[in-house]
Amino acid sequence: MNAVKLTAILLCLLIPATIAFADRTEAPTRYYEHGLLEDAKRGFIDVTLDQDAGDDEKARSLSALGDIAFDQNKISLAIDTWKELVDTYPDSEEATLVADRLNQIGQIVDATTVLHLPQDAVCEQA
Repeated sequence: MNAVKLTAILLCLLIPATIAFADRTEAPTRYYEHGLLEDAKRGFIDVTLDQDAGDDEKARSLSALGDIAFDQNKISLAIDTWKELVDTYPDSEEATLVADRLNQIGQIVDATTVLHLPQDAVCEQA
């Protein structure tokens, strides 16, 4: 009986933390999907401040916070949040995707400068 308990304990210790515990971004992601944006923002911010959260969870949270800001037409906040993601977690999958998005936004901003159009006019065309 003791051997069985010992084996069970050892197996539990071998399970990686990412499998043993739910992803911290799961709840805020569900809030976001269901339009509960304030709850989603709080949840994602909590993840970014959680010392126990993994870098992948923090990167997903920053990406989502940028997406929410963008959806709410807080473009400057979205860009700042995405830049923080790229600077802090440059090797993450989210940073790669966001870097492309930032480049596209940069091209749109350049077009408004060259054409002397209001930014809203260019965003509507894009």
